[in-house]
Amino acid sequence: MKDLTSGLDDKVLKGLHNKIDQANAAVSELSEKLTKKDEQIDALRAERDEINLKYVEITTEIGNKTNELEKVKSEVVELKKSISSKDEEIKTMNFVVEEVNKKIVEFNKTLDEKEVLIDNLNNKLEKAESELNELKPTEPGEFVSEDRLICPRCGAVGKDIKQEEDKSKVLGYVGHLPMYGKVSACKKCGEKFG
Repeated sequence: MKDLTSGLDDKVLKGLHNKIDQANAAVSELSEKLTKKDEQIDALRAERDEINLKYVEITTEIGNKTNELEKVKSEVVELKKSISSKDEEIKTMNFVVEEVNKKIVEFNKTLDEKEVLIDNLNNKLEKAESELNELKPTEPGEFVSEDRLICPRCGAVGKDIKQEEDKSKVLGYVGHLPMYGKVSACKKCGEKFG
């Protein structure tokens, strides 16, 4: 019976050793799997950390871009205000230019009227000077030689010059009759002088 028990014990022991070996093999296999899983977890953690870092960078960049956008929006608002102000200034300047142009037109019209008036006055002055020159007596020595009278217009002398009474020059009255001055007249051209 001892042999039977010891044979059974050997079989049980062998079976248990086999089971222990199988269990150890399973533990070893599970340890390898666990190590691989730990490695995968570490890789995923590193990837997660990298993604978190990128997320922080992107969030920071978005914040910076948002700040830049707000700054640009603020600049746009300021530029719009400046443009509006400049538009008002341009309107004011256009109004001033329009008023100045109206005044220039008025001044030009007045200037044209004054020029016409000056031309008329110059014409009247020239006419008056011409009439005065006609009425102005000739210098006695200018066209007279010692014994001969000379016509100032055509240069006629001698018998072509005659003496007439100048009815525009009353020297005095004898009784009620007027005494007239003398004037020389050219028979060729009709010029009166002297």
